[in-house]
Amino acid sequence: GEKFKFFNENNAMTIQNDISVNSGDERSNFYLSVQDLKTKGIVPGDERRRTTFRANAGRTYGKVRIATNLSYTAGNYDVTSSSVYWYVANTPQQVPLTSYKNFLTDKWSDHNHYFNDYYPNPYEDAWRNRQTGRSDDLVGNFEINFKPVKWINIMNRSSLTLSNTSNKNFSRAITYSDFALHNNRFISGS
Repeated sequence: GEKFKFFNENNAMTIQNDISVNSGDERSNFYLSVQDLKTKGIVPGDERRRTTFRANAGRTYGKVRIATNLSYTAGNYDVTSSSVYWYVANTPQQVPLTSYKNFLTDKWSDHNHYFNDYYPNPYEDAWRNRQTGRSDDLVGNFEINFKPVKWINIMNRSSLTLSNTSNKNFSRAITYSDFALHNNRFISGS
């Protein structure tokens, strides 16, 4: 029905691309990879993206092995902060829900004229209430191994983890028409 169409008309998908290079011999190794992941959610307007770079390298010099690993991940998202699932689930089955998606141009789809006095149009509320964010993560380590005899391995490892996250929640303004003001239509999803 209409509820199924609401969540499937956005053509939700995840696209992932990976590329890596690996090389080495009995004394050394090298690995480099890049991954890009893009997701388009089932709620209109919801998107996420994550890109990761990774490098590993190591080399043995006699009884000493030196190795390093480094990974950087950048991610961002733009998703609704509204209760869209609740609004869709509580829409009566006979209502042609997907006919209300053009709320910016269709008079009967906006908050002033939407049929439901208790819940907002889920299309409009998903657009009106958003959360955006970005994250950056850097993880790395450096290690030195010394093997003076076959049964002893002395290791020193230093590690680093740095994370930065920022996000923003916002709601677009609601302007009520005279009709809404005089007919007690003051619904808002958030």
